[in-house]
Amino acid sequence: MTAPARDRRLLPRLGLRLLPGEEALCSAARCAAVAVLCVLCYGNSLRGELVHDDVWAIVNNPDVRPGAGLGAAFRNDFWGKRMSDNTSHKSYRPLCILSFKLNIWLSGMAPLYFHLVNVALHILVSCLLLVTCRRCVFSDSRSSFLAALLFAVHPVHTEAVSGIVGRADVLAALLFLLSFLCYVAVILSVRLWLMGGSMPLFSEQDNPASFSPHLLTRFLTYSFLLSFNAWLLLAPVTLCYDWQVGSIPLVESLSDPRNGATVILLLLLCLREVLVGLLFLIFPFIPASNLFFRVGFVVAERVLYMPSMGYCILVSHGLTRLCPLLGRWGSAALSVALLLLFSWKTVAQNQVWLSREALFRSGIQTLPQNAKVHYNYANFLKDTGRHPEAIRHYNIALRLYPRHASALNNLGTLTSDPHEAERFYRKALDISPQHNRALFNLGNLLKTRGQDAEAEELLKNSIRFGPHFSDAYSSLASLYAEQKRFSEAKDVYLNGLELCPESSDLHNNYGVFLVDTGLREGALAAAHYQKAVKLRPEHYVAMVNLGRLLRSTNDNEQAEVWYKRSMPSPCVSGKYSVRLFQAQVLAISGRPSEAEQTTRDILLREPGCIECYRLLSALSSKTGDHRQALEFLEVALQHDCDASVRAELLFSRGNQLREMDLLQQAFQSYQQAVHINPDQSQAWMNMGGIKHIKGDYAAARTYYEKALSLSPGSKLLKENLQKLDRLERRSKG
Repeated sequence: MTAPARDRRLLPRLGLRLLPGEEALCSAARCAAVAVLCVLCYGNSLRGELVHDDVWAIVNNPDVRPGAGLGAAFRNDFWGKRMSDNTSHKSYRPLCILSFKLNIWLSGMAPLYFHLVNVALHILVSCLLLVTCRRCVFSDSRSSFLAALLFAVHPVHTEAVSGIVGRADVLAALLFLLSFLCYVAVILSVRLWLMGGSMPLFSEQDNPASFSPHLLTRFLTYSFLLSFNAWLLLAPVTLCYDWQVGSIPLVESLSDPRNGATVILLLLLCLREVLVGLLFLIFPFIPASNLFFRVGFVVAERVLYMPSMGYCILVSHGLTRLCPLLGRWGSAALSVALLLLFSWKTVAQNQVWLSREALFRSGIQTLPQNAKVHYNYANFLKDTGRHPEAIRHYNIALRLYPRHASALNNLGTLTSDPHEAERFYRKALDISPQHNRALFNLGNLLKTRGQDAEAEELLKNSIRFGPHFSDAYSSLASLYAEQKRFSEAKDVYLNGLELCPESSDLHNNYGVFLVDTGLREGALAAAHYQKAVKLRPEHYVAMVNLGRLLRSTNDNEQAEVWYKRSMPSPCVSGKYSVRLFQAQVLAISGRPSEAEQTTRDILLREPGCIECYRLLSALSSKTGDHRQALEFLEVALQHDCDASVRAELLFSRGNQLREMDLLQQAFQSYQQAVHINPDQSQAWMNMGGIKHIKGDYAAARTYYEKALSLSPGSKLLKENLQKLDRLERRSKG
């Protein structure tokens, strides 16, 4: 008997069928039909945004950014934290992270392409299920086809396919099916060989007495890869499969001439069964072990994608059983009705995942008495500036769960009454004394009141209980800098950068600190500004700061480059903000006439544009028309603006008055500026200069020393103080 004939005789004992060549990987027509149905059902998900966990897994995850190395995906968890970190979620899904990196490398952060990959993976899984059912489950192709179609359109898959983070589930299913098919092929080949058949998978020779040396190596390799890729998911399935087809008397083959190799293979099979059995025991009895539970891309939160395969197989089997009762056409009509119902539900459910608001609104409609749902929706409303609605939903969350510390903390950030805000923060801390956000917010509030001692303690505790909360480091360092404790401020910044190296704001703030304290570390400050921009390419504040630093060192060419990259001013909206930015670039580029004309055009449509008046004032001052420059500043000061902006306008007005030799009025303008913002060292120095000119040396010294305390590295201030010393000695002599 030839080897192929012998193999066909042995296949029924293995519970498998040898398929015709044209159906080895399923017909192209059926695969195409499955793919088309997937596209029809999930086509409306392609216009979805990055929602819910997508933001944390992709936008806020340092491991998926272009600058991150590939090794980070294997060292860290799914959210970008070290696996050894106590705060790590222990979600280990490196292939999924690498797929996100590939998405960003090819098409940036555009959500469309993330959704396209998810839909494509779902198509692959559905087609692989068709192949698996045809080869290992059903004896007829129609049942396999129906099972694959049901899986393709099942509405329970909406979160896994429409939610980008759900790619982890789809990848897990893909690897599971591939692993199972490879496992079946390996075991089939080995058992056929042991029963006197050929070795189609491993050996090219059809000689029962021969033993291919690479058989053992390949078998071990396949077993290891399959165990790793499918880890716990494959264990119970292969055990059931082995139980179903494992009645083959392998021991009988010990009498075979190849008994030495047979013993080795039997031992390997037994070892694999023992390992799989142990994993199966671990699976139900240690569900709390995140590390084991999540290896192999298993997701605890979404466990319905792969189990639905069994559901679809059972439904398809049931419909096949009903065929004799309903008739062929009745069974077909029922199948079509079920597919249409599933498809309609899936298309409708995809709408929920199009945006954060749609997702949260759906949650509230489904679970109106759930405090967490209202809290999440309130967070979204707060982030989008809809504060009255946010307050209402925070209050609903607190009514449903009065001890919701985070809701109390967030309410404190929304209230305009500082005393009420303090009450909310303290109540949140009474419930959760280690709530680092409430500690941070209360510390900042007390800092603005001058209660520095308590503020310092609160900010320290915020860092203690949230060591990766970068804002707390910036706030504490700022408090130390205001108290002239520069060495401690620097230590806090360096500590924060060590624990939060991916915080763009922390890098930017440290750069500002280095420049403001005059530590003569301009190159280091520039490096931190550039790091901030690298971490967050849209960090326009860091770009502006870098431009200013470069301009102060007379590197005007590079300063212009960074100014051009910076964001248009937010004082006007839409297309006018772009026009203002163009005007600023024209001014920097030495084309003042065009810059002035563009700015005046904006003012015709946006008369409240303060930045426009500031730009026109700067252009007039550059041409020596200080009176015109002063008029523009006076108009700007008549509009409502933030305290910091008003302080800058008053300082600029003082400069124009000084240029016009109106020293007393200039002094008063500087006084008003430092009254609003006492940290304006340049204003203090100019006030000292005016007193210096007028001969009031004692007052001049007071103002100079105040300015020097704010900018201890200023060479000009030290020179002015030396001049004062010489003048005082001369006057006394």
